[in-house]
Amino acid sequence: MLEALLGAGTPLVDAYGLDAFAGLFDPKDQRRERPGTFQSCALANRLDYILLSPELAARVTAGGVFRKGLWGNPENRNPPKHWEVYGEIDAGRHAASDHAAVWIDVDL
Repeated sequence: MLEALLGAGTPLVDAYGLDAFAGLFDPKDQRRERPGTFQSCALANRLDYILLSPELAARVTAGGVFRKGLWGNPENRNPPKHWEVYGEIDAGRHAASDHAAVWIDVDL
């Protein structure tokens, strides 16, 4: 579905693949198994991207997926064990969103 943006020959760089993008590729980090951004954050639930020009990608200093406002699936009785959730969130109806926030810092 994203072949036009991420396929061979595209000039765009996916922020997830940058060295500065934290957590997803560190084998000691449990989030590595959850690279998605929607509900349970499994790989099939990776719906949110940051795409950059090569010039801008070279200036990324940090990045990651912020999940503290995400409960996971709405029917979960407990928060996902794969990430920390704000203490005020104790059910799916309290979540800030059903998507985690993807973020980067860029040295401009």
